[in-house]
Amino acid sequence: MICEQKFIEDIQQICGFSLKLCKNPWIIKNLNNRKWMEMNDFVCDVSGKKYKRCSSICYSEVYSVPVFWFNIYNFGKFNCLN
Repeated sequence: MICEQKFIEDIQQICGFSLKLCKNPWIIKNLNNRKWMEMNDFVCDVSGKKYKRCSSICYSEVYSVPVFWFNIYNFGKFNCLN
């Protein structure tokens, strides 16, 4: 468990490193005084078809832990993984 301030400090550091080292860096998002980090890139399935992947990490006040999730999009539409 970590406090929200530590989470914010950590994501600022991670985003700084990723700007220098990664092709698709993590960026900090801010909405209604809530901060999280997000990264967008493209992945391919086994047939070579491209999909947009949006990965995010936010802070859960309830559990005092970071929470990771991702969405996959096909031509701007949300795509279900079966």
